[in-house]
Amino acid sequence: MTGTDDLALGAALDNAFARGLLAETPNGVKFGPAARPTRILDSLSASTRGLLHTRAAALLAAAAPTAAVRHATAALTLTGRVDPDLIDTFVASCAVQPAALADLLVAALGRDTADGVPQRRRWLLATADSLVLSGRGPQALRVLAAEISMDRGGGAYRSQMLGRLAGIYAGHQPSTALACLRGALAQERLDAGSRSTLLAMVGALAARLGHPDADALLREAGSAHAEEGTPASAVHLALGRAAARLSVGDLWGARAVLATLDPDAPGARRESALIHAERIFTQLGLGRYDDARSATGRALHEAAPAGTPPAVLITALDCLRMIAVGELPEAAALAGTTLSVRAHALSQEVRALLIAVLAEVRYRRGEPEAAHACLRECLTTEHQWPDSTIWTLASGVAATDLTLAEQARLLAGTIADLHRSVRALLPVPQLGPRLVRAALASGDPRTAGQIAALLDQVAVRTPIPLWRALADQARGLVDRDADALRAAVDGLRTTAARPALADALLDLAHSPHPRRSEAREAAREAAGLYGRIGALGDQRAAEHRAAEVATARRVRRQPARGQLRTGLDSLTPAEARVAEMLAAGATKQQAAGSLFVSFHTVDTHLRSIYHKLGIRTRLQLLRAWDQHRRSDG
Repeated sequence: MTGTDDLALGAALDNAFARGLLAETPNGVKFGPAARPTRILDSLSASTRGLLHTRAAALLAAAAPTAAVRHATAALTLTGRVDPDLIDTFVASCAVQPAALADLLVAALGRDTADGVPQRRRWLLATADSLVLSGRGPQALRVLAAEISMDRGGGAYRSQMLGRLAGIYAGHQPSTALACLRGALAQERLDAGSRSTLLAMVGALAARLGHPDADALLREAGSAHAEEGTPASAVHLALGRAAARLSVGDLWGARAVLATLDPDAPGARRESALIHAERIFTQLGLGRYDDARSATGRALHEAAPAGTPPAVLITALDCLRMIAVGELPEAAALAGTTLSVRAHALSQEVRALLIAVLAEVRYRRGEPEAAHACLRECLTTEHQWPDSTIWTLASGVAATDLTLAEQARLLAGTIADLHRSVRALLPVPQLGPRLVRAALASGDPRTAGQIAALLDQVAVRTPIPLWRALADQARGLVDRDADALRAAVDGLRTTAARPALADALLDLAHSPHPRRSEAREAAREAAGLYGRIGALGDQRAAEHRAAEVATARRVRRQPARGQLRTGLDSLTPAEARVAEMLAAGATKQQAAGSLFVSFHTVDTHLRSIYHKLGIRTRLQLLRAWDQHRRSDG
């Protein structure tokens, strides 16, 4: 404050003493007998009240920064004057609530400062960040769009604004985000550091979307970063490389890349919540649900203030964890509360995830109409790629419902997105086999095989029990192979994915080949699991299957007249194809390539073949196949 300000404030205080609003006592100055704080303030001029707020802001800046920001905002509103140094202090502080800082910066942007354009640029970027963090993304978009339209800072500055705009749009409308980033790269006089950062942002977004040029864009970004990168370009480049690995199901590779990032490093601070979210997402894909829960708690405490967009993203991932382990009531409660209470802070991406969670729970409870109500936006709007990627999980959940008129469209759209990136399959393990089952039930074995191949791809790239079991389950459904379903059940028993285990048990109970007692016990175990996780609709279906098997008459299939029955007749069609190729001299790798399956799948089929035929070597298989061929001739 200036000396003139001090004189004006002193005169105002003298006036308050003269009117009895303030009184001196042995213990210092206190309010007069009939005085109220609001009455004193009302008696002062606007300029004097502004000076008091300015003085309070300066005094509280260190001890109570958010309160200080509110005083500074009031001072700015009353006097029209800005203390640039004080505002810069608030911008640099991590302790200020984003909503309060956003209010101050929005007001400050309309004022002239001694520092001029450089000051405005710094404040504008901080304004956009604060608005987004306080759940006011649309306002941030308007502020940045208005600044870009004025075009008063040159190509580099315009590029910076477009990059910020893209960061906001990525969670709402990825197509617009890509357009903004490309527009930013096209700006003239773009410095090397800005170009490196923008290229990394483009590559990272493309990788998340499963863009066909993602690998090429990441290579270009890597070259630019090696030449003249920035801390920000290093962060976005790492996030992009992790996203590229997730898009093909390489969860271990993504985990290794993300481990190199320090969310607390200066260059990573703006993206710290996203780093935490990607790590949690990867842990979900690896089936490390306890680790994911612990990481969620840390992220919400350290990186994502309550109610902000980063916090609700991490909350949505926690809902997916609950769905994966079978905490259905908890998932529904948290997702419903977040959708209603935190609606202002939700990006379209997070809304779509929470809608998918609610729909999944309601389907499993046997409440299809309630699920349809959740999915209304997904059912009535045909989203085009890349914007459709936001809805892939929700569309996949809806595509498992054969009663929907849109089921075929939803299934086709989901598969198209998954062929670009398997990302949506990773956090909810039961979704893949359920899509296979839906495709088969709707008379589309080709699509069922494509989904099974995608699960196989993940199992090859991330060979852990969870994904091996899911790939076995999918193949068991496609090939009607009870042994593959048994392998899936055995594998899922070693994981915490209880809904996936229950689904695999019910699939085994519906398989045409197991013994009646085995099918009955599988259905009963599935019913018990469904009941414990709150999936009452699925529980009724499993109980119905158990009763059906218990009362059915066992019918033996007799061989046709003149047909020599051998152990080869017990092979599934997929096993027979593998047996024929191996008996003809093909290696397991060659068989996998010819049949468009993984080496792991061929190996699983071969073990089943050996078990059914009671043999142990390839030579014994060749002899059995020759005998079978001669008997057919």
